[in-house]
Amino acid sequence: MGDAEDIMQSIIHESDTEARRKAFIRELARAVASEIPRECPLGLTPDELRGLRDLSGCYRQGKVAIGRFFLGLLIASIIGGILAVIDKVGLGWLLK
Repeated sequence: MGDAEDIMQSIIHESDTEARRKAFIRELARAVASEIPRECPLGLTPDELRGLRDLSGCYRQGKVAIGRFFLGLLIASIIGGILAVIDKVGLGWLLK
């Protein structure tokens, strides 16, 4: 990070006015952004990367649907258990 280090060293030796600090932040952000690689580290094209994002969205939606299904089963089981206990105890008249 040569540019970023140079900018940081120059700002340390200068006075700390508000305008200089803001300029430092802007220049530091530009220097860091210039050193971030633009290509995909996996070697994928933008279309392939977009396809993977779409696939992950579908996977997330599927997980949510399965979670809702199992939550519904859990709630139905709990309600059924409560109703069975009420009937077993002889409080069935509460259900009518």
